[in-house]
Amino acid sequence: MATRPPARAAWLLVGLWAAVILLFSVTAPLPGTGIIPDKVVHVAAYALLAFLLRRGLLASPVAAPAVVAVLAAVAYGALVEGIQSILPWRRAEWWDLGANTLGAVIAVVAGGRRAG
Repeated sequence: MATRPPARAAWLLVGLWAAVILLFSVTAPLPGTGIIPDKVVHVAAYALLAFLLRRGLLASPVAAPAVVAVLAAVAYGALVEGIQSILPWRRAEWWDLGANTLGAVIAVVAGGRRAG
């Protein structure tokens, strides 16, 4: 019985987490939101996305998986903010993109240089 490469599971988690981010980003805010400050949620969500991206990229022939993970997470955050800008019940904010970037950088720095 063949075993699956660990990259497949990592990429599945990337896709699932990206879908969760998109779902919460395009739907109307839920009642009771605001308990956790918005920017803290952005930092945490994109830190996890960058962490998962880096895990997937480590199994790929990418020269600098940490840098690519940050760039991919920030690009996804920019895409989501762009989508929010056309939705009447959402607002796109530069500060959100900044918090997304901070989260991605924190995840990669916390991961260290041990594997890219």
